[in-house]
Amino acid sequence: MSGRITTLPSLIKPNTIEYRKYQVSIAKHASQVNTLVVLPTGLGKSIIAALTIAYRLERLPESSVLFLAPTRPLALQHYSFLKKIMLLNDYTLQIWTGSIPPSKRVFKKKSIVVGTPQALLNDVIAQRIPLQEFSLLILDEVHRCVGNYPYTQLSSLYLQLSHYPLILGLTASIKPERERLERIRELLKIRNIEYRDEESPDVSPYVHKVHFILKPINFPYPLKECRRLLLSLMQEHLNKVYKLGVISSKPRTYRELEALINLLRKKVALNPSDRYLSDALKSLASIRRISIAIERLDFGGASLFLNLM
Repeated sequence: MSGRITTLPSLIKPNTIEYRKYQVSIAKHASQVNTLVVLPTGLGKSIIAALTIAYRLERLPESSVLFLAPTRPLALQHYSFLKKIMLLNDYTLQIWTGSIPPSKRVFKKKSIVVGTPQALLNDVIAQRIPLQEFSLLILDEVHRCVGNYPYTQLSSLYLQLSHYPLILGLTASIKPERERLERIRELLKIRNIEYRDEESPDVSPYVHKVHFILKPINFPYPLKECRRLLLSLMQEHLNKVYKLGVISSKPRTYRELEALINLLRKKVALNPSDRYLSDALKSLASIRRISIAIERLDFGGASLFLNLM
């Protein structure tokens, strides 16, 4: 289902990506209005981000782009992907994470800056990066854009300071919490939501059925030890929650855990001074993250596990 490469924007290197109509359509919309893209893993969120960057810079060639990812490995992955498929020409591709000293994080005009939110927030506060120069802010795993997470502060500052603000949020899924979706829409001034899955009419021609066969393997010792430590840490948090009297047994499913976290979140909102409830909520959030880490370790090995860190 390939199209002619000339139908892709000029900043994309020839023969590096397949033309897919739904990706181009989403990117064209996202290059004009604040957009939330909800797309399952494997359907090309990174390609949509690259296409949106290309279309936006075609429209505003003297501007810059800011691409944020929640972890350093994910930021490096996006950096490598953009370097591979984009014709940078007069643009500078930069990577800014906490592991790079502030003295070396020097903004250059007409840049595509890929980084982690905390590092970029520190640079904005220190006035090392001029948000007014950026015509596009991309937030990967945008479902994190709630509460005190740096995404929240950065996006708010960006919308205030940029001369031509535009936001693209990317996520594999927004859980069916209407309140959270509405908070993200309001915070990011989202006007357009692009949702697709494998059965969407414009996506299905590109999707091939995959049959999975799970085969147990013997973990090497380092991964076994890592799993043991994660389980031990999870048990510590469970014991803490037990002592606080919030639960009497471990949640049996991830859905039960999510429901319990949502219930506690509401109770904390009503009783913000209740330290026991706040501590229990923090421990349950840690249990959730550890559960995800163990699942990634079990099914994806070290590389998938490290992408979560």
